[in-house]
Amino acid sequence: MKIWPLIAASFAATTLTAHGAETHTPASYPTHEVVRYVMECMADHGGQSWGSLYNCSCKIDTIAAELSHDEFVAEDTAERGKHLAGERGGVLRETELAEDLRSRYDRLDDQAEKRCFSDVQPHVKGDADSR
Repeated sequence: MKIWPLIAASFAATTLTAHGAETHTPASYPTHEVVRYVMECMADHGGQSWGSLYNCSCKIDTIAAELSHDEFVAEDTAERGKHLAGERGGVLRETELAEDLRSRYDRLDDQAEKRCFSDVQPHVKGDADSR
């Protein structure tokens, strides 16, 4: 299944932002960061399908609405760093700042998961299970 055209289209759609107050969107994130997040999310949710693409794009959109790119990088780094072994990893595992960053990231991730992966999945033409 060729999913890359849909990925490109979904990122093009995120370039529209509201006027007025500062708004965080995936458009303010580097494309490679959004693609990495969506690809990892899809791998965690059953692989490449139209449904997981839709849901994972929703998830990064939800997170991006709450966090600037710099905040996302800091919180994502703290989350990934909790698995680093050794003394260097201690900074990302054991400091109060890292714990606060992980706590906020986990809260936002859980909210996005609930919003985007509810029991009612969208019917997306092209999914293998929609035949």
